[in-house]
Amino acid sequence: MSTPILAYLKENKEKFNNVAFFSTSSANEADTFDNMEKLISKKPLETLSLNKKDFQDSYESKIDEFAQNIKNHL
Repeated sequence: MSTPILAYLKENKEKFNNVAFFSTSSANEADTFDNMEKLISKKPLETLSLNKKDFQDSYESKIDEFAQNIKNHL
């Protein structure tokens, strides 16, 4: 997790009602998402991880599905 995201989550964790996490990195997103969840004490409604290969292929459908799943939870 980047330093700015870490600082943002720490500063605002009490303000979140619902969260969803996404990543555009090649790092281990599962660990990052777990750390984010622990930090704010909230389980995300959805997660999305996109890597370099996803951007070469059809990433739009993954983003659409991510957004629709969040919408369905609300």
